Amino acid sequence: MKHTDTLLEDSMRILARTYHKILKINLTTNEHLDIKTYEEEINLQKGYAPGIFEWMRGFADSGQVYPDDRDAYLRTTSPEYLKEHFRSSDDALDVTYRRWTKNEFRWVMMELIKASDYTDDNQTVMLYIRDIHTSHMREAEAQRRLEQVAYMDSLTKLKNHLSFQNRCMECAEKDTEQKIGVLFADLNGLKMINDQYGHEQGNQYILSFAQKLAEHFGDAYCYRISGDEFLVIITGMGKDHFYALAESFDQSIKGTSVPIAALGWDWEVLSRIEPVMATAEHRMYADKERFHLAHPEYQRGAVEREYKDEMDFLIHTLTESYEVLLIADLTRNSYRILRHDPTSVRIGEADEGVYTIRNDNFCNDYVSEEYQELRRDMGSIENLRRTLKRNKPIICDYRLKNGQWRESALWLMTEDEDGLPAKIMYYSQNIDPLMTNAIVSANSVNRELNFLAGLRETYSSICIIDTLRDEITLHENITLPEHVCDFMNHTPYDEAQEFFARCYVAEDQIEEFKAETNLLNLRKQLQTKKAVSYFYRLRPELRKGISDSYGKFSFCLPEEDNKTIILATKDITDIVRWTQNGFHHGENQTSWHESSYRNMAPDKGE
Repeated sequence: MKHTDTLLEDSMRILARTYHKILKINLTTNEHLDIKTYEEEINLQKGYAPGIFEWMRGFADSGQVYPDDRDAYLRTTSPEYLKEHFRSSDDALDVTYRRWTKNEFRWVMMELIKASDYTDDNQTVMLYIRDIHTSHMREAEAQRRLEQVAYMDSLTKLKNHLSFQNRCMECAEKDTEQKIGVLFADLNGLKMINDQYGHEQGNQYILSFAQKLAEHFGDAYCYRISGDEFLVIITGMGKDHFYALAESFDQSIKGTSVPIAALGWDWEVLSRIEPVMATAEHRMYADKERFHLAHPEYQRGAVEREYKDEMDFLIHTLTESYEVLLIADLTRNSYRILRHDPTSVRIGEADEGVYTIRNDNFCNDYVSEEYQELRRDMGSIENLRRTLKRNKPIICDYRLKNGQWRESALWLMTEDEDGLPAKIMYYSQNIDPLMTNAIVSANSVNRELNFLAGLRETYSSICIIDTLRDEITLHENITLPEHVCDFMNHTPYDEAQEFFARCYVAEDQIEEFKAETNLLNLRKQLQTKKAVSYFYRLRPELRKGISDSYGKFSFCLPEEDNKTIILATKDITDIVRWTQNGFHHGENQTSWHESSYRNMAPDKGE
């Protein structure tokens, strides 16, 4: 075993080889003791002031610190910053910057830690500087590759949907008007190619178009935002120039017998990209409609009708928890039932017919008298055309004649030329008995919790809100992130609501979420209602996904307990996505079960 002095000598030699510079500095007296200095620096530091702070500034001013790092270096090595840091913290202070070493600027790490004789009145600190250039560049390259994978579409090598979202956020954060040109492209016939020739041929079709797009506009401006949808976003270009580019690209792909894609474009001076994209998308669908009129063999309905059994299975799978799923055409006053429970419709009732007649018949036959007017008005065409908005359904809870509580919701699918609801999706389901009879009959909170445990098969999470203490506690959870679960344990309700809104609710719905789910509004709503439900679009971070999800928030106040509110959340992303993707774009995406609308004339008596 080596002697202690020898071990200390070896340790000092290792430190001397590892670190460029080792100093002991006194922040109080502005003095320093030079323990080790890099050889190339000995001559360079001649003439520096003896004070450590002046020495550090002289080092930066002499050009030894990379220009882009100079301000940060001077800020973190200023007397005020260093003294305050060590007065308030025992942690080491790390400063990473580039300095001139070996005829190049290399990354180094300056580390300052309290010396063993440190006091607040005599602030002595040890300073070490070591070269980290190789490891830093390796990490930077790994980060660059990771970002490349995250923001690039793997097939086309164009920017992907996440990159597009970041571009929109960057534009919005600047909040200054600029010239924005957007071209929206949607491939023609990709589904038919996939179905008839396989996805490998479909990928080649996608790749061929992506290459044409990038060659014409430049890959820096091109995005693949979904399977067959592409965007070009160019800022700072004049309108005439952008329109000329778009029109020449349109002519280049329309020169074939079957155009490879439908296009739409727009140019505006705005502070956000989304409105320009919306107009471009609208024009693209008009172009898509012209394509389908010229090439009816490419309409999706023609292909999808060959897969009626598969579509039936899809509908059944997506809607197995609903008693009734129905599509209504408000302009034709017609409906078609896609799926229903045998006990949820009148015997002999047709799967399709006049919507207003069905709405009246359902209310008269099934809904208890005290709720008939409410339910009839909710489902009336007048109310739907007046109040239904995209991604914000109309929801109604009511009691049936048999005493069961029912929830109905109506979602907007398409709008007419005037922007009014044209087609809607309607679904209804019996509210879980655990949210009604079982909770009402519970004699204590513990009893209620036992009943609520059964909701795990239906709901994503179950929370108990103590209205006396204004606290919320998570009782059952399936999908919430772990840190959210840890947070929601006798947490002040306002604090939990603010946290969830800030982290997970879509930005354009945060204020609405706060207004609708605050305790004052909930107490007011639950004075006259059995339960209230709200729908919100949630950020991808909540499910660790790559796109938004949709959640339903149901609040119930047990009749025998006015001190507790039950909150049950449910993921309804599948049904929303199916609504949007299947019907959002109008006739050009018509599937087999919509085709009958074209043959269903409006009722002459309406």
